[in-house]
Amino acid sequence: MTALPTRSGLIFNLARPAAESVNIAADISVALSLAKRFSGQAGAADIGYSVAQHCCLGADVLAAETGDAALAFHFLMHDAHEAYCGDLTTPLVSAVDAVAEEISFGKSKGLMRDAIRVLKARIDGAIFSSIGVTYPPSPEISAAVREMDRRMLHYECVRLLPTSGFRLDGGAPPPKPIEGLAPLICWTAADAAQSWRLRFLAWLDAAAVKS
Repeated sequence: MTALPTRSGLIFNLARPAAESVNIAADISVALSLAKRFSGQAGAADIGYSVAQHCCLGADVLAAETGDAALAFHFLMHDAHEAYCGDLTTPLVSAVDAVAEEISFGKSKGLMRDAIRVLKARIDGAIFSSIGVTYPPSPEISAAVREMDRRMLHYECVRLLPTSGFRLDGGAPPPKPIEGLAPLICWTAADAAQSWRLRFLAWLDAAAVKS
């Protein structure tokens, strides 16, 4: 069974997602505000640190640094699929891939990681189709979003994870630091959802024109 009932009353097919099953305001913004980064292991003990806040903060940095509303929009949306599949953390994906390889005696190496990547891309494709923005974005936009995500990960690890010095990026050289966001204060779910929606509305037209 791949059908997921949503808050708005729509049925979202995770394996074969469709644009008509997407509701940005009722389903995506709220779900992202309730989904927690780092599997809920970071941030304030009572509210955690949400995917929605992560997307808002990174988008704000890109907007401030580049003045490019379309680029900021794409960062805001880069985890939108998690409204339906949850935040599949890098350690979880790596663990699932490793276990699958183990129980298949090496025959499925990388298969689970690839399947998750395709699943996320299908969901994102349906979401972007529902709002009239081209997907996937250009290689330049994709590269900028990935780098901003890496910068945010480093920033969040330093400020939110209790294990001093731990890195989730495999010890790669530190990215360009993010200035002006410290201290990182976790938003409530209601504030995160509203903040995400406001940015979505503010930048959507720019993204649609540029796509």
